[in-house]
Amino acid sequence: MISYEYLGTLLVVLDMLALFAAALVSLTSSTLFTVAGVDEPGGFAAIAAIPIALAIPLLSLAGAYHPDAAARPGSVGRHLVPIWTGALIFLWILVHGLKIAHTLDLRGLALFAVAGPGLLLLQRYACSRAARRALDIGQIRFRRVFTITESQDSGGEAGLFEQPDAASVCWLNPLDAGSRDRLIARIRASGAEEIRLVCRGRSLGECRELLDALRKVPLPVRLVADPIQAELLKCPITRSGGSFAFEIQRPPLNAAERALKRCFDCVMAVIIGFLLFPLLAFVAILIRFTSPGPVLFRQTRNGFNGHPFEIYKFRTMTVQEDGAAVVQARPGDSRITPLGRFLRRSSIDELPQLINVLKGEMSLIGPRPHAMIHDRDFSLQIADYAMRHHVKPGITGWAQVNGFRGETRTEEAIARRVEFDLRYIERWSFWLDLWIMVQTVRALIVAKNAY
Repeated sequence: MISYEYLGTLLVVLDMLALFAAALVSLTSSTLFTVAGVDEPGGFAAIAAIPIALAIPLLSLAGAYHPDAAARPGSVGRHLVPIWTGALIFLWILVHGLKIAHTLDLRGLALFAVAGPGLLLLQRYACSRAARRALDIGQIRFRRVFTITESQDSGGEAGLFEQPDAASVCWLNPLDAGSRDRLIARIRASGAEEIRLVCRGRSLGECRELLDALRKVPLPVRLVADPIQAELLKCPITRSGGSFAFEIQRPPLNAAERALKRCFDCVMAVIIGFLLFPLLAFVAILIRFTSPGPVLFRQTRNGFNGHPFEIYKFRTMTVQEDGAAVVQARPGDSRITPLGRFLRRSSIDELPQLINVLKGEMSLIGPRPHAMIHDRDFSLQIADYAMRHHVKPGITGWAQVNGFRGETRTEEAIARRVEFDLRYIERWSFWLDLWIMVQTVRALIVAKNAY
């Protein structure tokens, strides 16, 4: 029978074995180094140990070796790729610094780079199945938890490797010397391995008295947060004088992130505009000669921090609506020209917004801007709608590649679009922008909800 507290150590050993097995596969398939001595299995293991020695501690810091991770392989998956990539980059810098880079076998290194995380993930999924099977047949010894709470329904849920029916629960009310002595006696008799304290209705002084009493038993004591505290603990914490401050609303992008995003926008806008210039010119000529009116449609919309700007599109309708009366396009809309229908379905009508990107009014990726009258209407329906303006609006966005394009007929559709927009703002990264660009190409091929 395996004790819960040893599961983390077991994961470390299994991960190291998986990574060294990947090194062995790489050695037998293609020799990484041809330098004398490094060709040997022992020498190769020493070279392979460098990224392994970096990856294991970093995975530990990321929480991949918490005992609960034994049954949750996804806990290592989301951290493994960046950590393993960083470890390989360090190895590359090291071999260049030692001037042995010219002896590197690229095929062998590529195999090791892929086989390492591949075998580790396979091992984790196998370990997850084994851990759950062991739980079912009783081969993992449960952790005994003694919970001290105010009432029967405020103790919280048991964890995966906890046994709720074996954990002692004490409703400590009132809190006096006699009840504290009885509490210590019950804890010692229970055989508990951990104490959890839920004291949401107690003053700080009462909590300290209880903690002083619990020092008599050599067990870890953990304070269970209430729902509000749990949300705060997810936020970044900074020092504020002699206390701490929770950052409950972060700036969407810092200065470095804004500079990176702006550089990416400008470079890509110039490249896309240059490559598609013949198409843009041809479309402009077609619009000019197939329907009366200007080539470009202009409309005022809200941008970053709610500042208005004039958005550009190829004109696809027989009307130029702006201001207080703007009707969203619908399927079979008679205002749309025959050419405009094709331009809207293919999203070619959005390409003039590259001008807005170069002017700094928009970004390639971001929440899609709505007409100002729709902004006002939607902000009355959705409480967090204004948070969409924490970043520049985009030509395409996370909501669009997830199918939320075109007309927003219902409050639920608006809420879902805003949900994806806010999720993008909270989780922004350069790689997320690249991923959205790739997904935009796929979405354009399918062309749903575009009319």
